[in-house]
Amino acid sequence: MSDWNPDDPALKAVKAPHEIAGILRWHRANVPSRKIMEMLHLPGTKLMAALAKATEQEKSADSKGLSIHEGFIQEEEQS
Repeated sequence: MSDWNPDDPALKAVKAPHEIAGILRWHRANVPSRKIMEMLHLPGTKLMAALAKATEQEKSADSKGLSIHEGFIQEEEQS
């Protein structure tokens, strides 16, 4: 869809699906924490805080009965 608008009010609807944070998707795809820290230039404490925040957001969405979209991130193949 070429005319997609990220500011469309429908995307902010109360019942809009919750999309989990990319950092949590990486974690669940078994990307090593060290690799995530290197890619995002984050110290370990900030990584843990980001994971905790993403988990809380997911729990909050679940408690509100929102559907949760968890896009799959494939780890790059090693050659």
